[in-house]
Amino acid sequence: MGHSRPETFLSSWRRGFTYTGMATELLNGPEGEAIRAQSPLKREATPEEIAEAVIRLTAAGMLYATGCILDVNGASYLRSREFLKGLLYM
Repeated sequence: MGHSRPETFLSSWRRGFTYTGMATELLNGPEGEAIRAQSPLKREATPEEIAEAVIRLTAAGMLYATGCILDVNGASYLRSREFLKGLLYM
């Protein structure tokens, strides 16, 4: 496994369902309640909530978080140790 140059930073975010124009039909349809039930918050994210998370992740004070994956999904799924081990061998 190689390393990036010291001045290169890479982080990512994984969002859950977000109430946008692309998801409106699905979230307002018969599947909507089941999708919302996946999260303890019982709702989907707003675009503003996703944007706020990305802004915070890319802030100057977050440089040491390089390489992280920020889940912004309302706890609709949690990373397990087995899932994370699988990422190492992809």
